[in-house]
Parts: sequence; C-alpha cells; structure tokens
Amino acid sequence: MPLEASVLLDQVAALLEERFPAPRWITGEIAAATRSKKGHWHLQLLDGPVVLTVVVLEPHATLVHQAFRHAGLQLAPGLTVHALGTPRLYPARAQVELHATDLRPAGLGRHQRAREAARDLLAREGLLDAQRRRGLPRPPRTIGIVAPDGAGLADLLTLLARSPARYQVQVVRHPGEGPTAPERIAAAISLAARTADLIVLARGGGAAITRPYDTLTVARAVATCPVPIITALGHATDQSLTDQVAWRAVPTPSAAAALLDHGVSFTDGP
Repeated sequence: MPLEASVLLDQVAALLEERFPAPRWITGEIAAATRSKKGHWHLQLLDGPVVLTVVVLEPHATLVHQAFRHAGLQLAPGLTVHALGTPRLYPARAQVELHATDLRPAGLGRHQRAREAARDLLAREGLLDAQRRRGLPRPPRTIGIVAPDGAGLADLLTLLARSPARYQVQVVRHPGEGPTAPERIAAAISLAARTADLIVLARGGGAAITRPYDTLTVARAVATCPVPIITALGHATDQSLTDQVAWRAVPTPSAAAALLDHGVSFTDGP
C-alpha cells in the first residue's frame, strides 16, 4: 500500500535521528549567510555541487557572531567553516538541515581563492572596467538574451514583450549547470554578440547555480565582449566576478527588464 508523503518524511526524520544521535563536525564553504530578525543565522555551505543549509539558533548565534568578530572575520561568502551540529529533516521543504551550535573558521575556500586569483589576472590584463568604458551610440534595437531555460528567462521575455520600446529579442540558450557550463556560457555570449546591440546575461538565483558565472572563463568572455552586457543573475547580496566586469549589474532578470524599460542611458554608458 502506498505511503502518504507525511509518513515517509516522518520515517526519514527518524532514520536521521537514529543515524546521527550526537553532533558532528561538518566542513564547507559559505555561499550565503543571513541573520534573521530573531538573531538566528542561516547559512548555505558548499562542498562541490552539494549545498547544505546550516541553521544556528539563538543564543548560539550571538556567541558565534561575537567569536568571528573578535577574530576579525565575518560570516560571509568565500569563508570555509567547520560547523558542529546535528542533521535534521525540515518537513515543510523535505530538506535536510544541519542544526549547529558552534562554527569555527577554517580559512578561505578553494572557490574564493580561485575567484581572487582570477580577479587579479583580469586587473593585470586591464579587463576589470573594459565593459564599463563602452557606450551605445543609439538605443539598442536588438537585445540578445543569454540564459538557460527557466523562470528567470520566462519572466524576462514576458516583461520585454510588454515594453513600449518593442525590442527585437534574440535568445541564446545554454545549460546553466554542470562542469562545462562556463565554456558553454562563454560560447553563447560570443554567438549573441554577432547580432545583438546589447546582451542580457540572465539566470535565476541561488549561490550554487550561479557559480559558473563566478569563473574566469565567463568573466573574461563578458569583459572582452564587443557588445555591452547587463548581468541579471538572480541574487541580491554577493556579486559574482562576472557582475564585477559587466557593463551593468542588476540582481534579477526582472530588474534587467525594468532597467531597459525605465531609464538606462544608452548614449553615455553607465
């Protein structure tokens, strides 16, 4: 007889508690860190393609915050931490979370170190502000959209279709994830630049899924593109390396549509 979903989740929760009766140390690189109005910390820890949600409740959250501040550190993306906690199932989203009582710094994560090295290289090559020096001689007639399929692309297309400017829109789709994603995104940018006056590089949000845009491959493709590029990568906090080299950077695909529709300057550049 089929199990009800709630019964299945109850059984999974019971198995987790049985398998992990005591706290364990877990290591990962912070991808996102927010503190709620009640003072709780909510972190996203990355380990390769895996994302683990870590929750630190009060009063432990305050003690952790004070300890990191005393060490001259912030709970921020790029920092690798050790978290002491117990994995538990969050039934509302059928998601495993680590309920932590202690966090300790372990240094910069591999991704952050690679990101800083890439940024230094782009700076030496004079590419960090190459896009921002570009201007458009006239309002764009053709908008190239480089994006994977998903809600972000759908929202952007819907909003552009309502624009009084009536842009001609050309979409170049690409896989948004996987080990070859950076190379495919770079190739899609090159393809879009052949016919577009302006490119919107769009993606729905999330630290793990926007990671390909935080690579030297994509950042260099944006910086060297002869067409101005607006990045709209679905996040409102930490900027990716690609955002830093773009002509304009906005937090979401919807914000890119609003920028095109309400006052971006096409004659003087940003």
